Amino acid sequence: MKLKFLLLAFVALSMFSCGDKDEVLPTAKDIENEYVGGNIVLTNSGNAVDGGAVTIVAVDANNIIVTLTNVVTGHDALEVDAVVSTATRATVYSFAGSKELDGMKVSVTGSILNGVATIDVATAITSEVSNNWGYNVGVDDAADFFDLAYTNGAGTVEWGGEIIPTAEFEANVKVWVQMIMGMTINPINLDFKENGFISGSAVYLHGVTADGSAGPQTLTFENEANYTYSPTDKVLNLGVLGLTIPVPCTVEGGKMVAVISSEFLKPFIPMIPEGEALDAMLASLDTLIPPGLAFFLPIIKTMVKDIVAAVKDESAVFAISLKLQEIQKGV
Repeated sequence: MKLKFLLLAFVALSMFSCGDKDEVLPTAKDIENEYVGGNIVLTNSGNAVDGGAVTIVAVDANNIIVTLTNVVTGHDALEVDAVVSTATRATVYSFAGSKELDGMKVSVTGSILNGVATIDVATAITSEVSNNWGYNVGVDDAADFFDLAYTNGAGTVEWGGEIIPTAEFEANVKVWVQMIMGMTINPINLDFKENGFISGSAVYLHGVTADGSAGPQTLTFENEANYTYSPTDKVLNLGVLGLTIPVPCTVEGGKMVAVISSEFLKPFIPMIPEGEALDAMLASLDTLIPPGLAFFLPIIKTMVKDIVAAVKDESAVFAISLKLQEIQKGV
C-alpha cells in the first residue's frame, strides 16, 4: 500500500514537472507588430484618431518601444519606451510608458487582446501656451490682433482704383480688417487645453437667436482641432482636418502672437481664385454681410480683389500677424 502511494506521488510530480518545463511563458515578443486599420482602436485623450498607426518592437521580455506614426500633432513618428505587464497564460498584454518632450509630455497606455490593440495616447502640454486666449475689438489693446507687413518690387499697390505706397496699403488693410471683424464676429475666445485640444466660442453679432429674432449669436466648437507647441523652436503645430500646420508663434507677457509668412503660404497662393471665380465667391457676401454693412459691400469686394492681386504678386514678401490676449480662467 505504501509502495503504491509512493508510485502515484512520483507519477504526479513527474506530470507537473513536465508541464512546467514545456510551458512557454508570455513575453513582449508576442505582441511585436504594426497595428493599423482594423487591428487597432486608437484614441488621443479619449478622442478617436483616424489614420494613425502604432508599431511595437520588443527590447526584452518586459520592455517595448512603441512608435506612434501620425498620432501626435507635429511629430510624424514618435518613439515611447513602455513596460509590458502580463500574467502567466494571460491572453491580454497591457503596457504603459511616457516620454518628456520640449513643452509637453506624451503618455501611452494600451492592451493587446487576440492581436487587436486598444491604445490611448495622452498629451499633456506643459508650456504657457496652454491657456485661454482671445480678442475683443475695442478692449485694451486687443484691437491690435491683426497686423500686416508687406513689400514688393514696385513699392506700390493698387487700392480702390489708386496706386498707393505699400506702407499705406498695410495701414489700410489693418484698419479694414479690424473694423469688419469688430462689426461682425467679436469677441473670439479660444481654450488651448492642457490635453492638446482646442475649444472655443465666437459671437456673431448679426445672427439669429433661439426665438428667431435677429441678434448676437454665440457659436461654439469643442475639440475640433488639436495642437502642440515647442517653446524652444517657438512653433505652434495645429492639427486641423487631418492636416498639420506649423505656425511660428511666441507667447510672452500675456500675448500669443502667431506669424504667417508669404514663404509659408507660397504653395497655397496659386489656389486663391481670381477673375470670374473670385467674383462668384464674392457674390456669396451678399447674403452673409448683415444689412447694417450693406453700404460697405462694394468697397469690401474691391478691397478683397486688391488684396488678392497684392498677394499674387510674385515679388511680394509679406507676413500676417495674429495676436491673442490672455483671458483669465473662468472669465
